Amino acid sequence: MIKIKPLREATAALLLISYVWLVALPVQYTLWTKDYSPLFDQFTSLVWHVADGAAVVMGVWGVAAVWAGRGRCPRWATLPLLGLAVLAAVGHWTALYDTAVVTVTLWRLGLALGVYTFVARRPWPAWVLGVALGGFMAVQGGMATAQFLLQRSVGWPWLGELRLAAEPGYSIIIGQQANWLRGYGLTPHPNILGGLLGSAVVVWWGLEMGRGRLAVRPVSIVLQLLALLGVLFTFSRSAWLGLGVAAVLLAVVWAGRWRQMWPMWVGGGAAVLLALAFFLWLAWLPLTSRFVPEPGEVVTQSIGERQLLRGLAWQMIGENGPVGMGAGNFVLGLLPLRDEVVIPVLHPVHDVPLLVTAELGWLGGALWLVVMLFPPLHALWAWWHGRLSPTAAGLAAALTVLACIDLFDYYSWGWPQGVAWRWLLWGLWAGEVGD
Repeated sequence: MIKIKPLREATAALLLISYVWLVALPVQYTLWTKDYSPLFDQFTSLVWHVADGAAVVMGVWGVAAVWAGRGRCPRWATLPLLGLAVLAAVGHWTALYDTAVVTVTLWRLGLALGVYTFVARRPWPAWVLGVALGGFMAVQGGMATAQFLLQRSVGWPWLGELRLAAEPGYSIIIGQQANWLRGYGLTPHPNILGGLLGSAVVVWWGLEMGRGRLAVRPVSIVLQLLALLGVLFTFSRSAWLGLGVAAVLLAVVWAGRWRQMWPMWVGGGAAVLLALAFFLWLAWLPLTSRFVPEPGEVVTQSIGERQLLRGLAWQMIGENGPVGMGAGNFVLGLLPLRDEVVIPVLHPVHDVPLLVTAELGWLGGALWLVVMLFPPLHALWAWWHGRLSPTAAGLAAALTVLACIDLFDYYSWGWPQGVAWRWLLWGLWAGEVGD
């Protein structure tokens, strides 16, 4: 006779692992789009992402399980996501420009709420998270490293790898001597890969700290090395900053456990040093060009555009602060301003708190600040009271990586991969922390 519970647990684990492996891929199918030239279609299109099928199954499963009493979602962690979804839905009546575009954001938040319901019901076994994140780190980190070394695509279009080249039109670094292609991995953009890989390796550190039998594991060092190299070869400065802040947070909460946890420190330290040495050896010239760009180079232009968009975001908040302009409507609000302000590229402001406040109003911005700040603050509180588990610390630090990136990029709100990853980690953390 087949035992139902073990089969159900194995199926749930397989579903979570497959979701983690699929969620970053740039494979999607456009269901409908609205033409707002010269806006990119991604801002006004409803798409079916390759991981959405798994997300729907996870959502139905999670709701059914909670309804049947097999676990329950922490209410305090559910409220920010649910509140953002409700505020986005209100945009169908309050949107300034196009109510149909609101559906794009609401669809992503609805899927995220379903995944959250599935993963937040309980803590997940360490082996499930290890297999999911280990495979993710190996493939994505290895692909990004290979792409930088080859300065072109590796040749895996069947997995969604973009056709890459070190030339304008792709995310490159321009220097005096050459152009350098940044590592994309199997994602739509290097910045997205940097955030996802950086947060994944931080969770891995938490899993390593939580192992009962400690030893220096070569396999773990290799996986961390691949992930760290992947983050470095994206040249995403916000991801580097987030990873550094998360490492400081973990160092604080684990400062008193270095004696019994020395194998993890040795393994992680070896991976960090090897990754930095390899990166500096191969990428010194593009690294200096990244931080000291040539006059007129794309990095300089990007910084100017971001400052301009921040100013426009504050202007829109001042005009529509209480209720916002409607989810997804920020980029539409830039179109009428082109006669007054020269905006080289029309895209959302690279600051998620400002973007969410402009679109959903003051309450939406406040909820997003809770999402950013609560995990690290809760981790410090739990550590002070002796209640912080290593896995919870790793997940809180991973969300801290994304919180830092939120101040410099918008994909946690505006890209399918960013939205899915943010709320997946939020659900895993809530399930680990519990009520």
